[in-house]
Amino acid sequence: MQSKYHKQIQEFIWNRKNKPFEFCKLKLAVVGYTAYGGKKFLVWLKKTYGLKEFKEEGRVMLQKIPKEESSAVDD
Repeated sequence: MQSKYHKQIQEFIWNRKNKPFEFCKLKLAVVGYTAYGGKKFLVWLKKTYGLKEFKEEGRVMLQKIPKEESSAVDD
């Protein structure tokens, strides 16, 4: 299921180029205010877009987990 903000969220994450960003900055850029969503929204974002969560100075930070390319070795 895609949210109505799918394109904006995807573009925001893409522009960060696998660098960490604040969860509140994402909400501010997409919705226009930071009170949107909550834990359920955060969990959905992490699952849908492959993000990892960590805290830095009390702020919730998210970072895109790069997909590891599996190198198939033929024996």
